[in-house]
Amino acid sequence: MPAIVQRTSTPQPGIPADFYAPRFEIEVDSETVGPEILGNVLEVKVEMELGPRPSHFQLILDNWDDRAADFKNIESAGKPAQPLFDFGHRVLIRMGYADRLLPMVQGPITALAPEFPQSGPRTLTVSGLDGMFDLIGQARTEVYENKADWEIAEEVALRNGFLRTRVTREGQKNDEVVQQGQDDASFLQTRAQRIGFDFYVRTDPATGGEVLAFVKSEDCDSSKAPLYVFEWGKSLLR
Repeated sequence: MPAIVQRTSTPQPGIPADFYAPRFEIEVDSETVGPEILGNVLEVKVEMELGPRPSHFQLILDNWDDRAADFKNIESAGKPAQPLFDFGHRVLIRMGYADRLLPMVQGPITALAPEFPQSGPRTLTVSGLDGMFDLIGQARTEVYENKADWEIAEEVALRNGFLRTRVTREGQKNDEVVQQGQDDASFLQTRAQRIGFDFYVRTDPATGGEVLAFVKSEDCDSSKAPLYVFEWGKSLLR
């Protein structure tokens, strides 16, 4: 008879007691979504990427009232009431553990997808993209004179309504840089790759506002390269 091997996961000293209690918060148009609506959220998903691709969020909502045998009327608290999750409404998602939540992504709702499965709850999938979306798609031609690349990044950010930037103020000034028929995202990505920088959009943990980042890549400095260690029972659950 083969021996029975038991494996257990025991939190190690120093791990917060609430490490296994994930939590999220959602704001829609600066209105915090209350627990009565959060109870309808079946799944929250956030995808964040470097480079000229927008971060993406997805909420899956239970959209069916079994007792009333009708769709749920999820509305804002405003007067007059209106659908809370609707095209163009701006969503901010925070994630973390217990009371330690960080803003992950924010942006307008760009897609609504209802689903009517043969079995299981009727759901509504709410999706949106962050501010990188505003930098994509519109080809333009611009000329930048006597500016370093980080200064060009700041000018592009201002042109697209970003109130804050995070830049590494390094690099020589260019006599002339031409943005020839490129959208702003592709253009800044090209400039960043040329000098070993990273370019992305993130939500500032301190203010909750969106920040356009044009910063020196940590991969260029091995002393600052991030090291990730995953240990079973400590930082790795499965």
